[in-house]
Amino acid sequence: MMAAFAGMLAACTNDADPVQEAAEVAKNTPQVTQQVPIEFGAYVNRATTRAGQPGELTLGNADANEASRTGLSKGFGVIAYYTDDDLYSPIYQPNFMYNTKIYSTAASTWAYIPVRYWPNETGANATSDGVDRLSFFAYAPYVEVTPETGIVTEVGGDTWGIVGLTRNAAVGDPFVKYNVSLDPGKQVDFCWGVAPNYTLPSVEGGNNTISEGEPLLNLLKTNTTGKVQFDFKHALAKLNVQIDAFVDGIEANVLADKTKIYVRKVTFEGFVTQGSFNLNAKAANPAWYDMAGSSYINGGSVTIYDGRTDGREAVSPADSEQPQGLNSTIIQDEKYYTTYPTTPNGSVKTGVTNTAVNLFTEPGTGTTEEKKASPIYVIPSGQPLKVTIVYDVETDTEELPTYLSDGETHGTSVQNTITKTIKTSGSEDIKLTAGKQYTIKLHLGMNSVKFDATVSSWATPAVEGSADLPANVTSAP
Repeated sequence: MMAAFAGMLAACTNDADPVQEAAEVAKNTPQVTQQVPIEFGAYVNRATTRAGQPGELTLGNADANEASRTGLSKGFGVIAYYTDDDLYSPIYQPNFMYNTKIYSTAASTWAYIPVRYWPNETGANATSDGVDRLSFFAYAPYVEVTPETGIVTEVGGDTWGIVGLTRNAAVGDPFVKYNVSLDPGKQVDFCWGVAPNYTLPSVEGGNNTISEGEPLLNLLKTNTTGKVQFDFKHALAKLNVQIDAFVDGIEANVLADKTKIYVRKVTFEGFVTQGSFNLNAKAANPAWYDMAGSSYINGGSVTIYDGRTDGREAVSPADSEQPQGLNSTIIQDEKYYTTYPTTPNGSVKTGVTNTAVNLFTEPGTGTTEEKKASPIYVIPSGQPLKVTIVYDVETDTEELPTYLSDGETHGTSVQNTITKTIKTSGSEDIKLTAGKQYTIKLHLGMNSVKFDATVSSWATPAVEGSADLPANVTSAP
């Protein structure tokens, strides 16, 4: 610096422009640029019509019950790629962050350990021609995984919800692997992060190029006040299915005494229970793939059984009945019940009645209305929502022989199979969409068997006539 200063003095004696000389010295003198830590912010949309809440990713303030099920208060995970001068493309592997947990502090700010800093090859004082780009992907709620395998490391390992990520050495876009639970009490509202409507300053001047609803790609170093913001979108569809008996076309009608309806099997087309989600997805185009991440999900079905063993099982083990989440009050898991036993959660096993209940397992606590509103989160398959339901209508009567394998004389049992494509009020097929909530009501139409007869008197003959019978003839002696 002293040599440079002496040179400037010499230049002044030679009538050179001192301002220009000083600029040349600054340009050619290496300088240490400011280290700027990377900070995060987040929004979470609690519903498609509700604005996000900045600064927190927890549902506790809005709905404590939902918060306990969704787990969004656990924070979120970030995977980041450093591509130097290049734009992001799925040829890189995570090399800046891998499943870094971003958690909320008491001060309602986001923190993580260890802190990362923006690369320095960007800015007015940089001596490099490079620019240093970072691309960020995020999901919620955070889960701990083994980096080398991407498998969830929680004790025992969950078989539902987020079950894994792509491993840390995998090349390409990051994926989240997800299993649907058909138990409303075990729901995980999986979300992924996209750019909100905001600007992120760049130290090169101006702002980073950020488009609302798109992934946060190719970000340049920002100033000390800039934050990497995520707007979390729901990657799943929220589905609530209710079922009741519609007796003789009137919802208020009740079934006749000693008649019960039990659901045996339900098959849904329009969603699946396993998939992997590509975090490099726009808000308008959620990207669900198969579990291997090799192809888009396009079609598929889910079948739920009642778990009863009654001698009607298929020969193939793959088709045999298995209990998979149906509401225990509407299934017959043993035999026809003369009296109504209670289920483990205290509900009475009444079968399907004219009172609508949740098709899937209802929580053991809560009001009737809360139970009816217990949805499941499912993976949309892109196909119209179609339901095939198999149910038995059973009537207790003693004059008929045994019809089930439990050795009891029950009466009549009629198995019904109904298939229906679910449509809107405008007769359009319903296709489940990520981030939307649906309520489907299945009305089992029950028409009672009625008899009618007329009684008339004996008819008067239309033609009258007579006939002489031969008389007995006695022969002469």
